[in-house]
Amino acid sequence: MDKEELFINNPNSKDYILKVLLRDIKTLDEKLTKYLVNNFYQYEECRYQDVINEVENINDITNYIIEHEKNEIEDYKNYFKGNTEKYIISKNDQFNAWKSLLEIKEILNTKISSSDISISFHKGFDFGFGNSNFTYLRVSYVENKEHCHQHIQIMSISTHAGKRFSIYKNEDYYKLANLNLENYRLGIDRSIDIETKDELIEKVIELIDGLLKGTNDI
Repeated sequence: MDKEELFINNPNSKDYILKVLLRDIKTLDEKLTKYLVNNFYQYEECRYQDVINEVENINDITNYIIEHEKNEIEDYKNYFKGNTEKYIISKNDQFNAWKSLLEIKEILNTKISSSDISISFHKGFDFGFGNSNFTYLRVSYVENKEHCHQHIQIMSISTHAGKRFSIYKNEDYYKLANLNLENYRLGIDRSIDIETKDELIEKVIELIDGLLKGTNDI
């Protein structure tokens, strides 16, 4: 995924909200069908309350859209009713995390000239409604074999909604940087918390420089 694709799917856009509404309508249709039309040869449980829950979801999101149109609100961040507002906040957290890490990836790729380092973006795992999506950059050392390139993960970079950042150094970082492995096992400086994007980029470059120096010393 790149930033262009990300911005096309901005959770504050009208198209995104309408897509959510469409999905909710389809879910209601499925629940209603199961509740009202029994499959004679296959049991499909659906309670009346399940149908009502979906109706409430649709009622909430349509109110959300109408409130926006009625008050000509610039974006959806100013709506504070029902679960839709919570859902949008959650998606904005994901959007901001993905945006920050994609920007960091671009900057690091311009500042790190070594072909021995590879950086890849991973959207992570969505743990469900109301939970932050764990998003990270995987930083790997590329070891050139005779007939292939082996990517060895040396660290990961993650963020909470693009506001705070963490660097986690893998055991292979310590090995390749020629550092004391006992420090890794004891958790000494293994995880680093950083407040700003600029500080993060500076620290990652410092760590990679240290690793490349360590590989040369081996």
